[in-house]
Formats: sequence, structure tokens, C-alpha cells
Amino acid sequence: MKGEPQYDDLEKRLAMALVISVPTFTLEGDASGAPQLDPASCRNKLSGKYAHRTIEGGIGHNLPQEAPQAFARAIVDADCEFSNRLMDDGKECLAPSVLIGAAARR
Repeated sequence: MKGEPQYDDLEKRLAMALVISVPTFTLEGDASGAPQLDPASCRNKLSGKYAHRTIEGGIGHNLPQEAPQAFARAIVDADCEFSNRLMDDGKECLAPSVLIGAAARR
């Protein structure tokens, strides 16, 4: 994807940056209107766990406001996935789900 020419030098330097080794979770709305890289193209810059979610349904740039339940669910799912807290039967971990349920009742 071609960017603004005045940032070419900066983009080249950023492209040579070190690989990110911490778990990384990216989110985007399916109607954000902003140019997005293919999530798979990010993978070569990440050596830690990586997950990406696209929240669908005409969701724009402000995910927590436009789709609060889907946003929260994606965060909980990533937390479970990254921490390997899925139960033996494959069901989701319970603690974060309980916290979200409690927050929704406030």
C-alpha cells in the first residue's frame, strides 16, 4: 500500500525495526474506512503469540463505543487464547466472562 511520500524514509526505518516478541492482539471494524494492512502481513514482525479479530456488522473505527459487547468478547477470547486458560473440554475460561457480565450489569 503506497503511503505519503514525505514519510517514505520513516517507513523504511520502521520496516527494519526489531521483531515484537510480546503477545499482540489487533482489532479492527469491518467498516473503519481507514486503509488496513492484511493481518497476515503483520505476522512476520511478531515472534510472540498473535491474534487478530475483525468485528463485523458495519463497525467503524471506534470499536468500544460502536460494538461494546463484541469488543469485550474479543478481548476476553484473546486473554483466554494467550494465557491458555481454555478448559480441558475446550470451553472458554470463566473468570474474564464473569467479569464482563458483572461490568455489563453496572
